[in-house]
Amino acid sequence: MSSLLLSVLSMRMDVGYPWERLYVDWQVSEKVSFFGLYEQPSLSRIQPCAGLSLVWIDRAWDVSGELMIGSVVQNAQIVKKGPSAEMRITATKSQGTIRPWTYLGMKESLFIDKWIIEGSSDTREELVLNRESTLPGAVGIDFIIQDWTVGVGMDLPWIDVPTPSIPGIHLSVGKGVNIR
Repeated sequence: MSSLLLSVLSMRMDVGYPWERLYVDWQVSEKVSFFGLYEQPSLSRIQPCAGLSLVWIDRAWDVSGELMIGSVVQNAQIVKKGPSAEMRITATKSQGTIRPWTYLGMKESLFIDKWIIEGSSDTREELVLNRESTLPGAVGIDFIIQDWTVGVGMDLPWIDVPTPSIPGIHLSVGKGVNIR
């Protein structure tokens, strides 16, 4: 049973600075797949999500759209906890042993901030709805070795727009057909 389950799943792990990722994909048909993605840009922030991917163009270059629903949990100087949704467009070369890829996305996260307001006569708390806009993106190249994939990529996130973010780099190891 477990070997059958592993045969229908594709998996990828990215290790780098500052992002680490774990990606598991279940391809339902040639054009549709469900996936789980766990991202961790630091020890104080995690971003788990589940998603749906639909292949729009299936040629030498595949173009797909992904929709992800998840959360952001940040326990740092600024605490952020809340739901998030992301849309991505991914392009990847689907033939050959050297396969470049890229993606660009748009992510919105909602948080509730607790403000403590001290006045001259009293102290009160207010809950304020806050949001974070992120433009995630990356480029890279994968090398296919039998049914394994080894790759390198550059992460270009723009977290909390308009504040620029530091780019990152990662190495990938994956197994299966659908790892991007």
